[in-house]
Amino acid sequence: MELNKIEKNLEKVSHDVGQKAGMMASKFADTTTDYVSRSETYVKANPAKGVAIAAAVGLVAGSILTMAMRSKRH
Repeated sequence: MELNKIEKNLEKVSHDVGQKAGMMASKFADTTTDYVSRSETYVKANPAKGVAIAAAVGLVAGSILTMAMRSKRH
């Protein structure tokens, strides 16, 4: 009898966790979509700044990767 109660509680907790995870994933997707939309709008309104920002991000990412690869060699 006690094992049955534990099983029911475990099922409820599992279900609740699944629902919360689904809600969090949905919220993350909505937020990401909003950021992408805002970014597109900004770049369309300011194409030169958009290119400059992309170049800066690429430079930083490339520098970080280069430093990481150099540290692995030594």
